[in-house]
Amino acid sequence: MIAAVLCALAFAVSAAPSVRAQAPQVYQDWTRHCEEQGEFAGRCYIRQTLTLRNSGEMLFEIAAGYPLGGEYPLLLMTIPLGSFLPPGIVIGVDDTGQWRATVAHCNADGCHAYYRMTPELYRMFRQGRWLNVSYQDGSRRANRFQASLNGFSAAIDSIDRAP
Repeated sequence: MIAAVLCALAFAVSAAPSVRAQAPQVYQDWTRHCEEQGEFAGRCYIRQTLTLRNSGEMLFEIAAGYPLGGEYPLLLMTIPLGSFLPPGIVIGVDDTGQWRATVAHCNADGCHAYYRMTPELYRMFRQGRWLNVSYQDGSRRANRFQASLNGFSAAIDSIDRAP
């Protein structure tokens, strides 16, 4: 049951573009989006997308929202199609810890991994400055970079926990 609920939120976040009730709200480096129609109407999530400067190609996307009955957010991380999937996506906050997320599926938007935040990781996201990200490209070369955690706390505080 819990897995189905988590997947439902994750699919809502990764679904094809839909009509949104309001313009996204920006919280420093994070953006809040709310779904207007369909099964997930009224559900909100936050997102940050990193793209390559020259081509605009998506390098990494991370979204966070509360699953039904969840105390801590679920992360949905997306990497480009063609990435080498077995190692998954490894994240860390500033200079502490590492968490590995297994890629669950791929679609036209990219390859998606889900990670339910622990109390420790949630606290680190709120207090940290940088999210260190690593995954392997199709040639098995490591892609390592940082995503900003500036605005994460305000953004996640702006969305309601699902009942």
